[in-house]
Amino acid sequence: MKHPVKVSTFNARTLKSMFQMSELAASVINFDINILCVQEHCLFHEDHDLEHHELDKNWTFVSVSPWINFINSTIGGVGLLLSPHALNSVEKITSRIMVANFNGNPSTTVTWCYSSINVNDEEGVINVYNDRLLYDLYQNTTSSLLADI
Repeated sequence: MKHPVKVSTFNARTLKSMFQMSELAASVINFDINILCVQEHCLFHEDHDLEHHELDKNWTFVSVSPWINFINSTIGGVGLLLSPHALNSVEKITSRIMVANFNGNPSTTVTWCYSSINVNDEEGVINVYNDRLLYDLYQNTTSSLLADI
């Protein structure tokens, strides 16, 4: 019997400790969610590339670092919490946009993003989505879009 893949989004508004990540992983396991797209995690890492955080029960949190504003606070950050068998590949597009491809037949591609309207003007918000649309056109792909705007 086939089992559906459950995908959800979560605006963490700050997820700065391993305890909080482990608690989040326990929640998605409890609700039988396979893929959780996380926005605004605020987990800063210097290299600004993808960072993999190994959690309990072989779950993984893959994150893109948020940016630091003029008062030295972290803003944003997108990430992906996923079950041990789900991920095929993950790619950082910008500091606000990630794309992942998941195992399955057919495979599933999911894009998720964070566009903080409280710190961006309308043009800035639109640019976030234009970045993703241009990338899709360049790659000639179709995907699901999960967003926190």
